[in-house]
Amino acid sequence: MRGDTNLDGRVSIADLVFCANHVLGKVEGTKACDLNDDNIINAYDVVEMRKIICSFIFIVFQ
Repeated sequence: MRGDTNLDGRVSIADLVFCANHVLGKVEGTKACDLNDDNIINAYDVVEMRKIICSFIFIVFQ
């Protein structure tokens, strides 16, 4: 599932935190963290994860 970076079966704020922690070198990430498909996991992927989370929030409160 796109956005499930911590591979727990759902997309949540925890995925954003996991991706950010990988970029900061605090945890070992997975290929799922490469959300913009450029084969590099960096801050741009954290931005993409934020967009995914915000789109879910927008849909729920629409």
